[in-house]
Amino acid sequence: MKRTFLSLYFSSMFIAVLLCSCHSVIKKDCETCNGDGYTMEECEECDGTGFVAVTCRECDGVGYEECTFCFGTGRDECTLCGGKGSKECVDCNGYGRKRCTSCNGSGRSSLWYDSDNSLCLTCSGRGYEDCNTCYGTGRERCSSCNGRGYEDCFSCNGTGRDNCSLCNGLGKVKVRCSECDGDGEIKKTCEDCDGDGKVSVLE
Repeated sequence: MKRTFLSLYFSSMFIAVLLCSCHSVIKKDCETCNGDGYTMEECEECDGTGFVAVTCRECDGVGYEECTFCFGTGRDECTLCGGKGSKECVDCNGYGRKRCTSCNGSGRSSLWYDSDNSLCLTCSGRGYEDCNTCYGTGRERCSSCNGRGYEDCFSCNGTGRDNCSLCNGLGKVKVRCSECDGDGEIKKTCEDCDGDGKVSVLE
């Protein structure tokens, strides 16, 4: 048993010496990394784009901010009526009535055949008539705001919010990938040459 083991040992040594005497070991460039010692791989963090999307710090990811012009109300006070929704009637100057043109405000008929000086038939003796424009109220609906007293904010179109100026409403912004420093690729040590760039081969 012992003799068999020794014979096998010496036989293997002889073969190794024979092989070494016939071939020389040389170093050549690693074909995997072309002698660089590393390979370039796509960055998994940014999928090779060099950028990653992060939550916008300006709007906390919601994509909008409160309108700075209307403070989130979505409306501006009507400048024509001062927010009242109506304005003084231009036909009656806010009185709601106009002097009767038939009796010139006297309330009496001025016709020549009315010798008894009877009441004016047009104004029923009042001497005035209700304004046809404001129907006697003295005010008319504001044409600018249609009686609402306000107009939609010109900046946010009545929504009360504006798109975030930083992320343009997306809620996320792109920043340079910290894993690959924006290159989109990461250097990895070549596994075939263990970063040496050379491999040993028998010649």
